[in-house]
Amino acid sequence: MRHYDLFSGGVALVTGGGSGIGAALAAGLAKRGCAVAVTDIEESAARTVAAELRRSGAVAQGYRLDVANADEWNNVATCVTRELGPTSILCSNAGVSGSFSPVIDLEPDRLRWLLEVNLIGALLGVQRMVPEMIARGHGSVLFTGSMAGLSSAALVADYSMSKHGLIALADCLRQETADKGVRVTVLCPAAVRTALGRNSCRLAAQARHIETDDSAAETLRASLTASSGGTITPMQAAERGLDALSRQEFLALTHPQATDRIRARTRLIDMAIGAAS
Repeated sequence: MRHYDLFSGGVALVTGGGSGIGAALAAGLAKRGCAVAVTDIEESAARTVAAELRRSGAVAQGYRLDVANADEWNNVATCVTRELGPTSILCSNAGVSGSFSPVIDLEPDRLRWLLEVNLIGALLGVQRMVPEMIARGHGSVLFTGSMAGLSSAALVADYSMSKHGLIALADCLRQETADKGVRVTVLCPAAVRTALGRNSCRLAAQARHIETDDSAAETLRASLTASSGGTITPMQAAERGLDALSRQEFLALTHPQATDRIRARTRLIDMAIGAAS
């Protein structure tokens, strides 16, 4: 892979940058010397984050972007190139949480919406931005995945499906662009102190999907948080992802204690290999 200064002087586009990990990624990229395009489905949030970055001396602009809309991807990419320059780093961070429903009760339309945002939105971003990186001979993609993409638990089937798919997408992209100068990293945090659940409920309501988030979901959240070792801040998650990207690590984990769930799956795979041999 060609060596170049990953951050300084680059242009980074962050999806879901209006809050949480996305806003922290935007700040971390600005600190490292990038011009930052902050995008979010809520334009006012994106513009607010961009304005805060400019007040700190960074170059930043805010844009509305519904990641599940290919036309909006084209519009934003064109604006960013015109106003900031060619995008060298794509932070595919936008996402929504699941409904905390049992598999047998999953609402298909709500699941389609979740997959449109979490998975198809990431695909559309890759398809719009990565060809230009390949043409220039360098570029980087940082996906915000989840420990739910490496393990599963009861009542998180819809979210886990989307994040498992996202890691598969990222791994295929990594292999397909390994000789084309594009580095790929997936940030896989466990519990992070963000408003993801609250924001997802609001967006789901706007999309006219029924939420089943209740006390059982809160109990599950608390259990998963405890088993992963507690919560971290969005900035801690963002810094881990950006550091991993700079070191060309494919997977960036944030909660060592949560890896017990991954090891449980690995043991099942080892058992299957033993049974097949």
